[in-house]
Amino acid sequence: MSMSYLEAFKEQIYSCLRCGTCRGDCVIESSNVYNVICPIYLVKPFEAYTPRGKMLLARAYFDGKVPPQSLLDYIFMCTNCNNCTIQCRLTQVPRTDYKTKQLTEERLLDPTEIVEAFKAELALKGVQPEKHKRFAEWGKKEHNPYIEPHEKRFAWLPEEIKKKLPKQAKYVYFVGCTSSYRTTEIAKATVELFEKLGIDYTFIDEWCCGSPYWRTGSISIAQEMARHNIEEIEKTGAEYVITSCAGCYRALKVDYSKRVPDQKLNAKVIHTAELLHELVKAGKLKFKEAASIRVKAAFHDPCHTGRHIGLYDVPREVASAIPGVKLIEMLRSREGSLCCGSGGGVKSAYPDIALKLAEMRIKEALEVGADHLLSICPFCKRNFDDANKTLGNPIKVIDLVELVLNNLA
Repeated sequence: MSMSYLEAFKEQIYSCLRCGTCRGDCVIESSNVYNVICPIYLVKPFEAYTPRGKMLLARAYFDGKVPPQSLLDYIFMCTNCNNCTIQCRLTQVPRTDYKTKQLTEERLLDPTEIVEAFKAELALKGVQPEKHKRFAEWGKKEHNPYIEPHEKRFAWLPEEIKKKLPKQAKYVYFVGCTSSYRTTEIAKATVELFEKLGIDYTFIDEWCCGSPYWRTGSISIAQEMARHNIEEIEKTGAEYVITSCAGCYRALKVDYSKRVPDQKLNAKVIHTAELLHELVKAGKLKFKEAASIRVKAAFHDPCHTGRHIGLYDVPREVASAIPGVKLIEMLRSREGSLCCGSGGGVKSAYPDIALKLAEMRIKEALEVGADHLLSICPFCKRNFDDANKTLGNPIKVIDLVELVLNNLA
């Protein structure tokens, strides 16, 4: 039996203590709110859907006790939010390596990475949700998961800007598929902001960053996309790659060097929030005056920028610098944030699950008195927009770039 992806994690899988910390199951005393670590477990309260359950299923898979097709929903219904790995009791613990006899301190168990490998293992055997199979095939031809033609990727960009773009620039703006094809308001706001601030930027012949494909098991497609993008970025001589997308940010910043080590991306990868933060510190962003609070914004930490990277303070400091904006923390924030529900291919294959989780998050924002739900991820925004409509639009969903642009003097 071929286990080319999962085999590397066999020792980790068998080291799971089965303590249940990754599942959660507790009540937050200060609020009497029922909390769990795994977002899927919130809406699918069965052991097989939890990280601990997935480790047990992996053991059964190794032992040949379960056919791959029977694992489909249990493994692919995971947002890859990384909360289980953050909370795992086997994270960064001292151990003696049985081969070298040296005392080391390392992560003994990374459930998030194991589930990604499990998805890739099943995909090799043709076991994937039909939606994932479809956007995998489309990705080979048109380089995006939205079943959209590649030639329409920059349809949102005004012709007058297209004509004046330089071939080389200090910054490459990597738009990402979601902002290119769905939440185009974020791409438009980013370009408008760059134009107002005189940012030296350009675009590339952009393909999907690869993140949706890595998270859903289509590894070879993701790697091909990464190689193409690295080549295109290098042609521009850019010092920085800047993106407004949390998924693209993690892919470009972490996955490219880790998964395509033989092809180096020399440009530094930054999120738009980091550029805005530098501009705020340098006093280069001038905001409208405000005599009173006009916006009460609850900030949602995307999983890719938050738990996977640790970018927590920067976007909050940018929002807090805007006069008239009051930033409010939800009960679950920073490392403990509730996932929006759309990551890991869940929104495409299990849209009802993604919607339920987004509705929960919106209700958390409303409970702390927010009238805006603020984030730095177009994929989070898209899922929140969908959930907001089902709830009757009780809150305004907005990206940090939009908030900044709306308040520039």
